[in-house]
Amino acid sequence: MLRNFLKISVRNLIRNKTYSVINILGLSIGMACSILIFLFIFDELSYDKYHENSDDIYRVGINANFGGNDITAYISGMPLGDAFVNEIPEVTSSVRVVKMSFESNESVINHDNKTFMERNLFYTDSTFITIFDVEFIEGDPNRCLHLPYQIVITESVSKKYFGKENPVGKSLNISGEEYLISGLIKDCPPNSHFNYTILISLVSTEYVDYSTWLANDMSYTYLLLDKKSSVDKVVKKMNDMAIMQAEKELETSFGIDLKSFYESGNYFKYMLQALTDIHLHSHTDFEIEANSNIDYVYIFSVIALFILIVACINFMSLSTARSAKRAKEVGIRKVVGARKSIIFKQFLVESIVISFISLFIAMIIVESVLPFFNNFISKELSVGYSKNIYVIPVLIILAVIVGLFSGIYSASSLSSIKILSVIKGSFYSDKNNSWFRNGLVIFQFTVSIILFISTFIIYSQLSYIKNKDIGFERNDVLIINKAYYLKDEYRSFKQELEKNSIISGVTFSSTLPGKAFSGFPIMVEGDNSNTTYVPREILTDYDFADLYKLKIKEGRLFSKEFAADSFSIILNESAVKEFGLKEPVVGQRIISSFDNNTRYWKIIGVVENFNFRSLHQTVGSIVILPNRRNAEYISVKFNGNLDSDKVELVKVIWEKFVLDSPFDYSILEDDFANMHIEEFKTGEL
Repeated sequence: MLRNFLKISVRNLIRNKTYSVINILGLSIGMACSILIFLFIFDELSYDKYHENSDDIYRVGINANFGGNDITAYISGMPLGDAFVNEIPEVTSSVRVVKMSFESNESVINHDNKTFMERNLFYTDSTFITIFDVEFIEGDPNRCLHLPYQIVITESVSKKYFGKENPVGKSLNISGEEYLISGLIKDCPPNSHFNYTILISLVSTEYVDYSTWLANDMSYTYLLLDKKSSVDKVVKKMNDMAIMQAEKELETSFGIDLKSFYESGNYFKYMLQALTDIHLHSHTDFEIEANSNIDYVYIFSVIALFILIVACINFMSLSTARSAKRAKEVGIRKVVGARKSIIFKQFLVESIVISFISLFIAMIIVESVLPFFNNFISKELSVGYSKNIYVIPVLIILAVIVGLFSGIYSASSLSSIKILSVIKGSFYSDKNNSWFRNGLVIFQFTVSIILFISTFIIYSQLSYIKNKDIGFERNDVLIINKAYYLKDEYRSFKQELEKNSIISGVTFSSTLPGKAFSGFPIMVEGDNSNTTYVPREILTDYDFADLYKLKIKEGRLFSKEFAADSFSIILNESAVKEFGLKEPVVGQRIISSFDNNTRYWKIIGVVENFNFRSLHQTVGSIVILPNRRNAEYISVKFNGNLDSDKVELVKVIWEKFVLDSPFDYSILEDDFANMHIEEFKTGEL
């Protein structure tokens, strides 16, 4: 009987070519769109799950409050990991991960008299290889990253610098130091919350000897817990240890005891975050890389289902529209003795056949557009027919479900036609199910309108991000990274740039919006509560505020004419409010004290708030200090639009002054946009 059903189905498809093409293409495109979106969703949900111990790996975070300033971040002090392993039985191992270049995420590599910029280099402990799944190609995993100046490189890095040669035993010059290659590993899987290219032994740096718990050291600490351990109990033990250590360091570094610290409303505690939660659930300061958002997974899941349902409803509507032609066929079959159940099954089989044909075409569409789709969303998605045994069964189930859902209404409607109705022709005016058919059409229009409105809202949000007044000038500003390579030549470099009429200003700073900001523990002179505040700090040249057009609200900006400005400070409005300063603010003093070194900073000005962080976050407190050390970043402001010719001009001048580092730059507007990269990707998708 099934064979007969299939034969009839094929004949009907061939006989009604236009109907078949419209139905199959509609269903194919709907299925293809949904499959592409589900590939994206499954990839988002798969992050870090490829590690064998993924369910037992946790990242250490800090939740603290200093003077009303909440700090939540997953960075920690260097001694934490080893201390927890030694004192907490449930913690079986730990590893520390530190970016080699925290500012620009790029490092200078010299090889064969050529200079390169390499991304994603990390200092780490030898336990990295045992906690995380790392696949070795060459080298002994048990002897890697134990000694100073050892590195492990990925396959792509090896091909870049050594071609097909075995790199183990050779060396690379990284930032002026020679590192011995002790291992060759497979490239980091793309579905990892951070992607590494080169791993460097942490014992190569002075970081390894840092012993403070309160300092974050920009270190990411991961713990491997025993499978039977309770995370809540581990966190409690961690905080018990932290209290003992914090008490010592508070008295030494800040001159206050633990009791006074808590009485001032401050607190300090550790927390653990599951490795598999990082990519979709972690949105704090100082993330290793920009993470995605679980909300996007929910949104796209709904969109994919809506698209598939709309395609199925379209199938139902077209099938119902053809009922007039099929009614006579049903009537004749019933006259010769066909039962309703047999006719119902036949139409259902026809629907499933169309669904399987549509799936086949949908997969051709998916495979054809997948390279462009990957390039569009910056991922490496694949269907993985051979890699995952569930793919083909899931696709078959999808085709069956779509076929049943699409065909069950039309099959039920057509198989219910009565012989007498066919003879009288009254089935044309059958209105018993007209409300259902109308409902389907209304649902299609409703979903389409919702998607159009949603698209418009997302577009409006992206336009808001691009055009919002963020409190500083961000257009046509070129940022030179690793400006410290200029050393004492900065002033000469600046003067050389300013000779060009197309450049309106040059300044340097320790950080910039879109980059990492460090904290600056301070107290307010005359505050009897001895409250400690930790605003973000930025060290700048004298003309920084002028170039970025920061709006002065009270007082003045830094000036070369005032020698005393080397110990002056500028606050933003949020800092004034947080510190509880009364007007006039200018003239009051701020006290910084660290390692028994106390300094008094005179407030000379207050600037209006500017968005130095993502628009997701409130504008926090920030203090601007005069820079008395080498610059991290140089900002070059141009007259008119910034283009490739102007970038080349700056590059040529840079190469006159710096021979041992390539010209590493970015565009300020792009840096700011990168803080909202997931929003822009979502909007485009």
